[in-house]
This record gives sequence, C-alpha cells and structure tokens, in this order.
Amino acid sequence: MTIKNKIPFHFVAIPEYFYRSGWIPRDDDKKYSKMMKFLHWSFGKCSPYEKRIPHDGKMITLAPYEFIFGRSASSKESGLTEDELRHQLKLHLDANFIEKTPSSAPGRFTVYRWATENFSENNPQLNPQPSPQLNPQLSTHKLDEENEERYKEFVKKETNKEKEIVLSKIVSLPSIEKMEEILESCEAYIEHHKLRISSKTLRIWVKKFDEGIIIQQLANLSERKHLIPKQESWMEVSMAAIQNFTLNKNFIEEFKAKFNISCIITLKNYCRDTETGNDYQYNLPHEQFKSIINRKYNHKLEGVL
Repeated sequence: MTIKNKIPFHFVAIPEYFYRSGWIPRDDDKKYSKMMKFLHWSFGKCSPYEKRIPHDGKMITLAPYEFIFGRSASSKESGLTEDELRHQLKLHLDANFIEKTPSSAPGRFTVYRWATENFSENNPQLNPQPSPQLNPQLSTHKLDEENEERYKEFVKKETNKEKEIVLSKIVSLPSIEKMEEILESCEAYIEHHKLRISSKTLRIWVKKFDEGIIIQQLANLSERKHLIPKQESWMEVSMAAIQNFTLNKNFIEEFKAKFNISCIITLKNYCRDTETGNDYQYNLPHEQFKSIINRKYNHKLEGVL
C-alpha cells in the first residue's frame, strides 16, 4: 500500500541559514518585520528550477533562484515602501547574499539572484569573483609592496589568532566548581522566570559562551518570553550574534589601523566606506565579514600591482 505524502498547500521557505547565522534581527520587532517581508516576497518570486514567466509582454527565462525586481510593483507585492525595499535589497547585496544578473534589461527591469552558494558558515570564500558593489576601483589610498607584505602578515596573524582562541577556550574552560556555580545560578534564574531552557543545553552554553553573554541574554529573554516560542533557539542565535558583532568590530578596527585605510569609518553597528557609500554590518557571520573586507583590500591591491 502506497501512501501519498502530499501537502495541498503552497509554502515559501526561508533558508534556515538566515536564522542560524543571526542575520535576521530578532531583537528588533520593526527590523524583523521588514526583513521577513522582504525574504518572504523575494523567495516567493523565485524557484529552485529554471522557469519561463510572462513579463512586460514577453516571455522571460529565469535561472534557478532568480527573480525580477521592479521598484513600484515589488513594493506593492512585498508590503514594503519603496525606500524600505531599496534598503533591504542593498543590505543583502552588500552582504553578498544577492547579486545582479546579466539577465537584466536596462530601463525595463532588473533581475537578481539569490547566491545560495553563500548560505553556509563553512564557506569563507564566498564568491571568488570580485563584486562591483563590494570591490570598487579606488584611485586613492594605493598600497605599495610593503603594505602587501604587511597584509600577508596580517592575514597570517588573524589565522593564528583564531587557532589560539580555539585552544584558549579548550585550555581555559571554567573549572568544574566554577561551571557548576554558573549552572546553578542560571538554572535558578530560569526556574524563577519560567523559561524553557534545559539543563543540558545550558551546560553546552557555559562551555561555548562567556558567562556575561549568557546572563545578559537570559535577562533579555525573560522580558519578552511571551513573544518567543522557541526560546533555546532564540538564545543560541542571539548569543552567536553578539559574538559575531564583537569579533567583526574588533577585526575592522585593527584592519583599518594596520593599513591606515582612512576611507573606512567605524560606526556603532556597522562600518562604512566613505568613497563608495557601502556599509558592512557587524552582525554578519565572522568568516563572511572577514571575506568581504579581505576581498575589498585585495581588489585595491590589484589596482597598483
């Protein structure tokens, strides 16, 4: 007997990567709502398969994960204002999640593609080809051969630093007595505020995150627990986001100081290239943030060698 497993509904799936990486701003209801509208609309417009659709009186062939963007029509379909839609598009272009395709017809419509190959924390080489948005040709701040060597040393230093961080975490794990003390304190807080966090999960967090981050996010969770059904997932994502934020901000400040790159200014939640107007968010996964910045530097270097 064969049972057909067919659900008679249409679903728009949003990749789990966006939740797991901390990209979706769950701690800000307005930002969360706008990004979810954009993701729902854009993934609903594309398909994992090549397809032909009617547009502007003609049949257009779209490759997998391509979608047509039109400012006015897309605004109405997505429920976002035109400015909000442009902001979301730029945000995802800058993050290298979306790319403009050659299928676009200037003056008529623009075709974008979800760069699904980038939806992975294990893929630091996001896109080996230079991206126009992220790697503009710069005529100033040219880097000489000495800076090239300094850059290589910097990359090597960062790689070694990350290895040292991993080793230090292994070596400097809290003692059993200290770990039990943290667990006991957090469990008492969880029980008092009636949070849905298991002891097993909490024990993993104590090994993975700083005690201050855990306590801070437990406090944040207790204030909005009625809005968060999957509390352990929310905690995991939010703590990873804080960790990414700190690593990325420290990385760009050291990178900027190391090479005296005055066109980059560091702000509260992101850094900005004042020559191109591109913003780079600190809440990106750390490897992705580093890849974007390093690739931008390499492009500048290629212009003088």
